[in-house]
Amino acid sequence: MIAQQKLSLLTDEDPAHVQKTADLINKRLNALLVKGQPLSHQVLMLLAMNLGNDLIKMKDESRKFKDQVRARSEAILTRLDKEFSI
Repeated sequence: MIAQQKLSLLTDEDPAHVQKTADLINKRLNALLVKGQPLSHQVLMLLAMNLGNDLIKMKDESRKFKDQVRARSEAILTRLDKEFSI
């Protein structure tokens, strides 16, 4: 159920994951809608923009984290090479 509408999905995802996703969408919709406001295309577009923004931020954070891990790993390997070089 999303926005009080029953949806039927054909997916390989675990039902618990699908429910978790639906819960997230409903939570976000409830935050955007004024009580009693009907669901409109504009609200759905705003929801899509918010979710897209979150996705981009998470991808950027993930890339930065990976870059930090890579840099630290290289620094550790460099120190090990200097310490144990023959």
